[in-house]
Amino acid sequence: MTRLPLMIAAALALIAPVTAMAQGNSCNVAGAAVRQWSIRPDASTITPQQQPITSYTFALTWSPQFCADNAKQVDTAFQCGGGNRFGFVVHGLWPEGPRWCSSQSPAIADMQGAMCTTPSSWTLTHEWLKHGSCAFARPADYYAKERALFAGLRMPNMAALAARGGLTAGALRNALVAGNPALRATQYDSPRGKRFGIGIKTAGDRMSLREVTFCLDPQYRFIACRGAAQGAWDDDAIRIQPVPAGR
Repeated sequence: MTRLPLMIAAALALIAPVTAMAQGNSCNVAGAAVRQWSIRPDASTITPQQQPITSYTFALTWSPQFCADNAKQVDTAFQCGGGNRFGFVVHGLWPEGPRWCSSQSPAIADMQGAMCTTPSSWTLTHEWLKHGSCAFARPADYYAKERALFAGLRMPNMAALAARGGLTAGALRNALVAGNPALRATQYDSPRGKRFGIGIKTAGDRMSLREVTFCLDPQYRFIACRGAAQGAWDDDAIRIQPVPAGR
């Protein structure tokens, strides 16, 4: 093979999408301080359990930005400490409709099996109580569905995107669609033209990537996130906090 094809192959390798589970995360569950939490809902957020589930939101947090903003909050040592490395992690799978359908915290064993996708037992507890308990019979089933959805995604090379000048929310959406062709079904006509219905949430004046959300129908197929769920517009400039070196 000549030098030019080798250079092209190397460049393609840098931008090629990888599965969400193989995005370079390093996770040692043996060091996780998993505990049960007592979390009580705000009464104003409780909704009737009889409501039908019409759709889901699957939310992924960009961990480097979360840790830059929240490293001193409760139960962040495993996610933001020196021994682990995370890119995207699962925030939660949220059925649209009922909220807070159980008051029984998940078992430690169930949470331990999910710590490498959602690296916080507080978040795992909160997400089960507020969301998962309204759509799944057991915490283990809820976490298994989250892991399956996460494993089915192919994520862009975030290090390459983070280093790119002039990055926009639209460029990130396009990169997500390139790795996940089923997301083409989310395209719709917005007031600013055609766009893919993938939510991109940012933090602060610098428009730093905070979260990516996907909307799903009751059969977990991609549908468009619209309105406020879209977050940043395609032409909005965004930045991506890189994963800290040595983590």
